[in-house]
Amino acid sequence: MWYHFAFLAVSLAVFGMGTGGLTVYLFPGRVSRKNLKYYSLLCGLSMVAVLVVSMYVSLPLDVSYESLPLLLVTYVVCSLPFFFGGVCVSLILLHKSEHVSFIYFSDLLGSGVGCFLVIPVLNVVGGPPSLLVIALCSLTGTFFFSYPHKKSLYSILLISFLFLSILFYNGQRNVLDIRMAKGFPQKHITTSEWNALSRVAVFELGAPFYGWALSEIWTGDVVDNLGMDIDANAYSPIVKFSDERKESLLHDVTAVPFHLKTGNILIIGSGGGRDIVTALLFDNTVTAVEINPLIVTLVNDNYGEYSGHIYDQVNLHVQEGRSFLEHSPDTYDLIQMALVDTWAASASGAYALSETYLYTVEAFSAYISHLNDDGILSISRWIFENPQQTLRLVSLAREALRKEGIDDASSHIVVVKNRGVATFLLKKTPFTETEFQEIEELCNKMQFEIVYTFYHQNDPVFTELITTRNTQEFFHTYPLDVSPTTDDDPFFFYTVKFSDLPQLVSLNLESESLKNNLALLWLFRLIVISLVLGLIFFFVPTFYFSKRTIDKKLLFYFALLGLGFMFVEIPLMQKFMLVLGHPTYALSVVLFSLLVSGGIGSYLTTILPRRHVRIAIVYLIVVILLYTVGFSVLAHSFLKSSLLFRAVLSVGLTSAFGIAMGMPFPTGIKIADSISHGAIPWAWSINGAFSVLGSALAVFVGINFGFSAALGIGAVLYGMALILLSFYVKD
Repeated sequence: MWYHFAFLAVSLAVFGMGTGGLTVYLFPGRVSRKNLKYYSLLCGLSMVAVLVVSMYVSLPLDVSYESLPLLLVTYVVCSLPFFFGGVCVSLILLHKSEHVSFIYFSDLLGSGVGCFLVIPVLNVVGGPPSLLVIALCSLTGTFFFSYPHKKSLYSILLISFLFLSILFYNGQRNVLDIRMAKGFPQKHITTSEWNALSRVAVFELGAPFYGWALSEIWTGDVVDNLGMDIDANAYSPIVKFSDERKESLLHDVTAVPFHLKTGNILIIGSGGGRDIVTALLFDNTVTAVEINPLIVTLVNDNYGEYSGHIYDQVNLHVQEGRSFLEHSPDTYDLIQMALVDTWAASASGAYALSETYLYTVEAFSAYISHLNDDGILSISRWIFENPQQTLRLVSLAREALRKEGIDDASSHIVVVKNRGVATFLLKKTPFTETEFQEIEELCNKMQFEIVYTFYHQNDPVFTELITTRNTQEFFHTYPLDVSPTTDDDPFFFYTVKFSDLPQLVSLNLESESLKNNLALLWLFRLIVISLVLGLIFFFVPTFYFSKRTIDKKLLFYFALLGLGFMFVEIPLMQKFMLVLGHPTYALSVVLFSLLVSGGIGSYLTTILPRRHVRIAIVYLIVVILLYTVGFSVLAHSFLKSSLLFRAVLSVGLTSAFGIAMGMPFPTGIKIADSISHGAIPWAWSINGAFSVLGSALAVFVGINFGFSAALGIGAVLYGMALILLSFYVKD
């Protein structure tokens, strides 16, 4: 699936569990605890359906109404395990409500451990097979629910043995893998490997790869390549190092900086090694930074003879680029970052909701500080008919230079392009007249188009942004949002202007701002659907089951907890992504910490008076506000540390939230139990429904106003919950 479907995972999980809770409430006679073993079994078996969907179903990128049925079916199938899991949890809460604090503690503890284990499981068995591991965990619960009925126990053991056999067989033959990805069948693949960061596939090319934007003057054959993509999306070819036609690499627009600067070179995102090979053709000393160890293993070991063991020829650092720069004392003559994502994803807006900390003001400041006085930063990006990505690079450069005390950027920036690719160059000192002449001669020779230099200002849009003294006026009048992104809102690919958002209601794609931010339409749909479901969960039981309803204030309390939890969790995952270096690490560590510490908070409610829960919420609000103000300074202070230290510190910092966040829910369940025992599953389902809405709204606020604003809203929501709790908990 495309990147912008990723946030649906959390929402469908909570939606499924909430629907399970509502089912228990609506049909208490039909959904009973004596069938717990069957619901737990269905939870595990439905994972097989999710496995099939993950392997063979590919959701379309477009937002046409024809695509909605497939999306709906996929959503429902993938939520089935969570539905049956929600039924199990709701039944346990309903019939063991006197132990709700311990039950909630166990639930959160298990969830937290699962988040922690997801990384080693993905590293060992891969993506699709990991669903069978999850199914085995569910079957373990079925085993205990079935005790002491021997016939049921034998059946569970038989199914478990079958799943284990499939996992073992897959480890030998790799039969459980993606068959359809992003609308395309996975063909001609020679190697497909998984780790916790991604799926990496190597495949034979059906035709020569002519590079990103090869000069038209090159009429000969091009160097041989093997295709390599990451998550069936980001393409990074493996160059045949022994091929004498490597000279073709020098004629690509991404190679422009190597013609201008030699010496000590830093390549961030080295991937299949294409930029490394190009740099070595100029006899440079190369430092390569690649975040994914699996890519390095495939390129240097599995395909080492083909690639010439390219990573053995450079100073390799397997880590995230920003983290490397923060602790590296070295400076460079050239820092290079060439595009690695596909045209289809960028042009269609599939990346609109993807965050990247490589393209923020703080990142550009780090790049500048690691350049020699005469050094160059080179970034190659796609350039569209209405510039957005390359133009945003200019705005980032201007803001970073301004922080360095340089207001006039006119002689610090160069932009050249060929076909659909632009290479952006930035110097911390002005380009000299000789350098401008070299650039002009190179572009004339290669037939590249000069977009902007100090002496050749051929594009009025770039010229205006680079030379204007009032950048805010430019951002206001330009049809796309190309203002500089920061670590607080690292959505480089998101270019929707806030004034265009009302057009989402009519799905009007005529606006240039919306046309290239397609993922936003999916987010809008999720918000609308979540809101409708939340209202249904809230009001339908009120009208049809009035005898088992509870006070509306308490229902609002559970809704606020669902919203508030997500308005804290989502921003924390985004903010700690910078600290930990990858979304997978952030998701695993932050959720592990929040859930386990939340479980501890839940357990504390068994020994603390209820009035202490109000104190915990006040404490939580204070911590949220402190993080909103000071997280950036805190994060940058330990970016220089090892990943292990950053992970441990992240656990400690997020636990400051989790303990307090784990206390309000079980307290509310105890209050609901004292008012109407049978309404507990209803309260659980409302909390789940509004958690789905909260996840979507938190992303929406984050991309438009920054995640500090989202955290602030989280504090407000918990403040409102505190007011409602005061009606039930007195001093």
